[in-house]
Amino acid sequence: MMRYILTTIDTRQYCVHIFSIDTAEPDPIAVISRPIPFPFISSLCHRRGNYMSPYGSHRIIEILSRKQFDLVLFVGVDIWLYADIYKTLNELKQKNKFLWGGLFPYDQQIVREDWVKWFNMADFPCVYSQFGYKLLKDHVENIRYFRPGIPYPNFFLPAKEDAVADMRAMYFEKVPKNAIIFGFFGANQFRKDPQKLIQALALLRKDIDVVNKGVDVRLYMHTQDISSGVFNLTQTAIDCGLGSNGELLIKNDLDWFTDAQIAELVHSVDCVINCSMQEGLSWTVIEAMSAGRPVIASRSTSHIELLEGTKNLLVRCESDSSLPVITNTGRSFVPTKACDVSDIYFAMKKVALNDVYRASMGESGRQKYLQWEKGCTKITNLLNMVVADAEKPIVVKRTTVEKKILFAQHSSAGDVFMTTKALKGLKDRHPGLPLVYMTQKKYQDILVDNPNVDEIIDWDESHLYNKYQFTYNPHGDRILPGHWGRNSNSLLSDFYWKILGVPNGGFFIELVQPNMFMLDEEYGYIKSIGGWHPPKDEPKEIVIVHTTGGDPEFRTYKYMGDVCSTLREINKYITVQVGGENDYPAGADIDLSGKLSFRETAWVMSKASLAVTVDSFISHLAGALGISQVCLFGSGNYFVVKPDQVGGELICLNQDYLKYCTGLGPCSGAVKDCPVKCCGRHSPEDILKAIDLIENRRAVK
Repeated sequence: MMRYILTTIDTRQYCVHIFSIDTAEPDPIAVISRPIPFPFISSLCHRRGNYMSPYGSHRIIEILSRKQFDLVLFVGVDIWLYADIYKTLNELKQKNKFLWGGLFPYDQQIVREDWVKWFNMADFPCVYSQFGYKLLKDHVENIRYFRPGIPYPNFFLPAKEDAVADMRAMYFEKVPKNAIIFGFFGANQFRKDPQKLIQALALLRKDIDVVNKGVDVRLYMHTQDISSGVFNLTQTAIDCGLGSNGELLIKNDLDWFTDAQIAELVHSVDCVINCSMQEGLSWTVIEAMSAGRPVIASRSTSHIELLEGTKNLLVRCESDSSLPVITNTGRSFVPTKACDVSDIYFAMKKVALNDVYRASMGESGRQKYLQWEKGCTKITNLLNMVVADAEKPIVVKRTTVEKKILFAQHSSAGDVFMTTKALKGLKDRHPGLPLVYMTQKKYQDILVDNPNVDEIIDWDESHLYNKYQFTYNPHGDRILPGHWGRNSNSLLSDFYWKILGVPNGGFFIELVQPNMFMLDEEYGYIKSIGGWHPPKDEPKEIVIVHTTGGDPEFRTYKYMGDVCSTLREINKYITVQVGGENDYPAGADIDLSGKLSFRETAWVMSKASLAVTVDSFISHLAGALGISQVCLFGSGNYFVVKPDQVGGELICLNQDYLKYCTGLGPCSGAVKDCPVKCCGRHSPEDILKAIDLIENRRAVK
């Protein structure tokens, strides 16, 4: 963090002095060819030659008492680290007329009132994760979000395969070329929970699939105090039966690495892994994403904002644990959540056994990093705002905002569609203000010509902070961090308007007729008032079929061809497949997968008599349009994620969890080693029986 600040600050505007914790002076070897251009003040040396506390609390007060500064900035330290001097610091501030603030982490999973009190004592407190900002923004008056960048980004660019091979040969010369190396880069401390990685490796090396396929898996631990730190990792490895054959690779405590060498090590491992309990911001993960390397991380705090929406793996982090922190009454262990060894093992197994998926992880992470990088904050800009605001009657004031409503929904298609039920209520809540909808470009077609949307913009996380008069991000603030996937008393499609406290305004999507000439030429079918039907034939009813949901691993149905074949024999229906271009083929009479926009899909759906869908945008679309459907569910709890069927009939098909599922219920994709994914257990016969049931209900009505 400090290196990013020092490499980007405008030294023509600011004269910088460095106060260093735990260091008497810079390493002379490290600075011999590149001297530090700033005065360096050690926390360890008192002016009379005595040593003080390691963090230099008294040393800071002494310096600020004797030397005039305009700004004091704490960089990358926990808010509690100097809590004992904040009162004195504010007294000195009044006397010497300086401002103080900091770039602080916030990795607690709850709002701590004692920490909030300390944050509120600062003039310009900043946190460097969206997670921390969202938690604190309603509790800390002048809180700001500061997004730092990598100090030397050129070190962490994607490397070509031959270059990666050379780096690997240099650092891991005794490891076979085809071995899979997982890399942990971090401290041996409670929060990082590193001993579980060793335990997971031991399970992975005994896994029957790994053994049968001859996959050699290793773990490199770039840490320190292996035996004398918080965890005795040497003993953990021995207890797990590891360490004698090079399965566990550990950095020598005496070795020192430059930034460039760290980058080479990151490139040398096949997957970076960091299953910590919580993170203020994980530099290891950011650097790996920048380098295009696969990542496994805990689904916790700032990891979520970094990796959500990529193919990198977030490990469930829900087991009760505790962490030592400083509180208002001193050191204490506070509750937190941690990963289970079994979940880490499952994630490592997926990466180790699937070369294609592993490659896709790195690429998707790189794309997310490039998007993330665009929102990085310039330290000079922050300080300029602080100085400018200090000249106003209010010491710190939020930046000018646009008088608009921002509604933010990162993904996916089904969720974007569900949010339309909340938009009219928000417009009514803020009469006269335009509503700006921010989402990824690939989902924006859903919102075109929505009467409650005045502007559609590309997803840019920097817009979430201090840009619009009113910002609503219910998915990021409430839904994503929640544990609703297995149990809730509401439909998912109702979450948005209920969480925001507005009336249900109903679904909206414009129906756009597709290019009929394309369909005529390619398929030989013509359009008539009665629907789609072949020339020289009687009109037939359209049955929409769909095979692949948002998570293809758990929501792909591969037997739709049998369903379509039987419906074709009945000679009453025409089957039409809709969805994405990579969806599993359904063997339908007309295949429109990948050929329609969302609004064109809505038009085609509106012409259908019934649909067979997988839990997805398509199922919610059918429900919103009142098209009777048979909906197939995978790992999701259908009581929560089923469509809001506003008309027609809905039959939901689930697997027999007691018979087939080790967890005895829907897991929302948390269990990865199922022999058969649950969506694939539905038989074509059951689907056809459900269609007959729908037809019989219609006949009765």
